[in-house]
Amino acid sequence: MKSKDKEFITSVVTDRIVRLKSMLGAERRALKALENDDFCYVVTLTSLWADCGEKTSTADGQSLSEAVKRAEDMFRKLNNRSDIQAARRYAIRFPSGSEVELPTNPKREIK
Repeated sequence: MKSKDKEFITSVVTDRIVRLKSMLGAERRALKALENDDFCYVVTLTSLWADCGEKTSTADGQSLSEAVKRAEDMFRKLNNRSDIQAARRYAIRFPSGSEVELPTNPKREIK
């Protein structure tokens, strides 16, 4: 292998290691926050009619049901609707701002 190629590949791998260490630190902080109940639930509703001008709503709450209710209420108000036609995204957000996405149907798994 040429010296320049080896330098480049070494640089790429080293940069990746730095990023992974940073990500690992963030995940450890997230676990600590989770142990201390220091997080909130976040629900995002992306309208199935977004290409027609409907808007996305995002809301948080201390419980999943609270976040869902807030996001749904906001969605109805923003889009002047009585129903919800949207793709749903569930996550938990930590004080650091990092988020962990939850399964598509967390109500079944999270009480």
